[in-house]
This record gives sequence, structure tokens and C-alpha cells, in this order.
Amino acid sequence: MIYTYELSVQVKKFLAGNIEAFEKIFVMTADDVYFHVSMVIRDPAEAERMVIKIYKDLYMQIGRLDKVENVIAWYNEIVYHELDNWLGKNYMEMLVTEGKGKYDNARVNNDVLYGEKLYNESETALIAVDYLYELNPIHSLTSLAYFFDKLAVDEIANLLQVDDERINKRVKYITLTIEDFCKQYAKSHEVRIANVDAHMILLAYVQLFKSVELPHPNKVYQKIIEALQ
Repeated sequence: MIYTYELSVQVKKFLAGNIEAFEKIFVMTADDVYFHVSMVIRDPAEAERMVIKIYKDLYMQIGRLDKVENVIAWYNEIVYHELDNWLGKNYMEMLVTEGKGKYDNARVNNDVLYGEKLYNESETALIAVDYLYELNPIHSLTSLAYFFDKLAVDEIANLLQVDDERINKRVKYITLTIEDFCKQYAKSHEVRIANVDAHMILLAYVQLFKSVELPHPNKVYQKIIEALQ
């Protein structure tokens, strides 16, 4: 979530007990919440249930936000903890195999690409967008935290209840697999691509974020209010 003056105004009102400000906070943040949720939970009905749960938590845990300046950290803690808990309930087997080293060694693609057409960073990012949907849910959550939200490794480790080494291994695996995907595309289309790095992957997420909106936000907000009653 991006910290803005408009958001800070509504958060201050909410902290002061103005319940009506909650709806405005929802309007400002709903697409961001849904983007994070939908990248991890691909079932639309389940994703909607998670969005409702997150906003219920945001409402109920407002007392933990001591000042407006800490709203992003407070928000991230709720969103990432809920999604991490969902992974623990639904992908425990994958987490166990990860702990045994299944994803420790990604394929390194050393292809040197040649072609008349050169894709710039933004064009290369559009190739990577397709692969972001191929990430498994565990890697999707870490990828969002590291590349899209640009959180520090130790902060991600704390949010996802693992150690720094596990996060570093995930980031390396994600980067190498996205690079492999992009290079395979470049090879089949006989083009050259830009370097696949953190900034390029961020561009891919930004492009993807532009196309994602929470479906039927008014209906979802009503369900949130019902869940709070």
C-alpha cells in the first residue's frame, strides 16, 4: 500500500473513533489488498473470503496502530500474516518439501541471446508478467513482499515466520526461474532481452497491478460490515 496524505487523513479519523472513515480507507486500499490476495489465492470465492477477513482484522486491530506514520507496517503485518496462515493450512506439504531443499537450486540459464530486435526493460517486464502467474503460492507471497513491496529480507522473514536464509533462497529461486522463462521466450522469438533483476521484476508487478481490480467492491464492503456485526 502506498502512503498518501489522503490515506493519512482517513486513518487519523479512524484512530479518533470516526467509524465512517473505515469505508474510505477500504476504497483507497481495496485493489491493493485484492492484488496481494489474488496473486496467492487463485480461487475467486476463496480470495474474496480472504479480503473480507483481512478488512475485519484491520477494523478490529486498529488499537495496535499507535500512530499514522506506522500504518504501512501495521497493514503489511495483517495482510502477510493472514496469507501466510492460509499457506500453512493449505500448502503445508509444499512447505515441508521446501524445507527439504526442493527449491534450493533453480535452473541457471546461461544462454547468450542474439537477434536484431532488442527488448528494453519495460518490454522484458511484459514477458515476465506471464510467469508471475506461474509461481507457486509460497513463492508468490515472498515475491510480492520482496519485489513489489520492496520489504527488507529480515522484515519478510519476520512476517512469514521463517529465517533470513529461507527468504534469500526463495528470492534467488524466483529470480533465476523468471530469468529462465524470459530467456526461453527470447530464444524462441529470436530477440534480445534486458537484464532480469529486481527492478525489472518490479516493473512486471507494476504492469500487472494496473490490470487488477477487486470485483464488486460495494458488495464486498457490505459483506465486511456484516462480518463485523
